[in-house]
Amino acid sequence: MYKFFALDNMAVMATSRNLCSDCVKSLLENDENTFLKAADVLLKISKNILDNPGSEKYRKIRISNKAVSDLLTISGGFQCLFGMGFEEVSFITSTFPQNG
Repeated sequence: MYKFFALDNMAVMATSRNLCSDCVKSLLENDENTFLKAADVLLKISKNILDNPGSEKYRKIRISNKAVSDLLTISGGFQCLFGMGFEEVSFITSTFPQNG
């Protein structure tokens, strides 16, 4: 069984900004190497979505993926996914809306 997260709507909503700001503060509490590792994963996820907005492949992430599971263990990593607009849809699958 896989656990997925899906990006719900564009992450630039005003309600997401405070959450995103708090998660970045949490990320910055990590040592430099950990912060850079987390930032790299978050940027790759964001870039894939922006470069392929209609692709189902990039609108969901598996926490069984090594980079994502590592991100979830880093202070602020989980919060940043939610701050970007991801939400836990189910323990099996989730999707990013086509109009997102």
